[in-house]
Amino acid sequence: MVKYTDIQDKEKDFMKTIDDSAYVLGTNDYARSLAKRILELLNIECIEKRKKIERTPRILVFSCQHTQATDLNVIFEEIEEYIEKLKEQNNGRIVLLTNGFERYKYEIKYSRSYSIQKAIVTFFKQQAIDLAKKNITYNNIEIGYFPERDKSFSINNEWSYFRRLAIRRCVELADIKSTMSFLLSESSRFMTGETIVLDGGLEMNQVTPPIKEGIIKKSTSILVHPKENQREFDLTGKVAIVFGCSSGIGKATVLELAKRGACVSLIARRKEKLEEIQKIIDMSKTKSLVLQKDVKCQKNIENAIIETWQFFGKIDIFIYVAGIGYVTDELNDENDYKTMYETNYQGYSTALKMLFKKWKDNNIRGVGLGVSTIDVNFVPSYGLASYSVTKAAMTQLTKNISLLGAKYGIRLNCVAPGYIDTQIMNFTTDSYRNQWRKKIPMGRLGNPEDISGVICFLVSDASDYLVGKNLIVDGGYSLIKVPELVDE
Repeated sequence: MVKYTDIQDKEKDFMKTIDDSAYVLGTNDYARSLAKRILELLNIECIEKRKKIERTPRILVFSCQHTQATDLNVIFEEIEEYIEKLKEQNNGRIVLLTNGFERYKYEIKYSRSYSIQKAIVTFFKQQAIDLAKKNITYNNIEIGYFPERDKSFSINNEWSYFRRLAIRRCVELADIKSTMSFLLSESSRFMTGETIVLDGGLEMNQVTPPIKEGIIKKSTSILVHPKENQREFDLTGKVAIVFGCSSGIGKATVLELAKRGACVSLIARRKEKLEEIQKIIDMSKTKSLVLQKDVKCQKNIENAIIETWQFFGKIDIFIYVAGIGYVTDELNDENDYKTMYETNYQGYSTALKMLFKKWKDNNIRGVGLGVSTIDVNFVPSYGLASYSVTKAAMTQLTKNISLLGAKYGIRLNCVAPGYIDTQIMNFTTDSYRNQWRKKIPMGRLGNPEDISGVICFLVSDASDYLVGKNLIVDGGYSLIKVPELVDE
């Protein structure tokens, strides 16, 4: 049934925070002042210790930049005091701001400050499971090279550091602000215990080779951050192509894209499902295109891109949600594996490589995203070995090509959903599905809308400094290392 309410009000603030005030704690004056500046940019009132308040804010921000504390118990007691107040709200957000440049220096030379910071990170992560049961998320923003903070550059020069980055610029306040806005919004409600690393690709641990003079012309213009005065989460004027969007996460994603003003090309096998979604989108002023294609065929992928480009005149955003998995007590037979390989990896690879070339040739700052799985990061799910392998290949391809694309302003990332309540999860019994639910600290399976908001964050200018990431969105599932015994 078509509902206009699914698409209306696209002009609203998509990243509206859950509260207009926040507790601010930190390891020193600079750490607290940085957190306050970011929150003030988001029009959030900052409340510090000992200030009398009438109500408890649902937001706690702890900033850990330069740490010289000798008694960690004092810090932990202070945090616990506010966490207990936050639990009374039964809904909230905790964001930890940490110093990613300390990690880089620690890998070269021992840093006492970084060791203390790691202890604080571990403390918060251990709290995350109990917090999730109260509908409180905890996530970490790790801030890379930030000139105002990292004034004493201990290596030869900035360029030798930037050669380790896919995006060769330092972190800007706008990067931190937009990431904070996302984590304090409802769009991040199913993500907890995750670290968003604002490091321009340093985490991939690569050094780009020097290029001989005259072979490649250097250009830095594409690395300039988008203007701060534009709406970071608004996608008006953008064109998105989405593969695998007739239901589930794909459907939720195209509706979210349309709400944010993007024109959308819908690609899937079930044309009638796509046309139903198109009717919803048509109720707004947003344009859409329906193309019935089977992604197992490379030619279909190529034609979908060509037809979309001809219809809209460009493609800015590429999202690949298409995926299939066959559960078995044995190894998957050759036909099943071939189908999963063609759907999960080959289709993605074909589309990504074709769009990469078109973006590069047309000087477009394209953004690509693949929907991966938490199986790539942790122990694979039982009976899904071949599925996990194809998704791992997709994720690794994203990381590799993201290193090449960043210098052209092309960003590639993945999102790794946990157990989401979609048709693909109907392969087992209700009793077994209940075991999954019990292991998720938030106490429920995810829904497609829990993922679509994260996807739209990653393809928007708000995530301009994120590249080569695989962001986990699982309600805290991956925080628990030892599985419960199942009833069956």
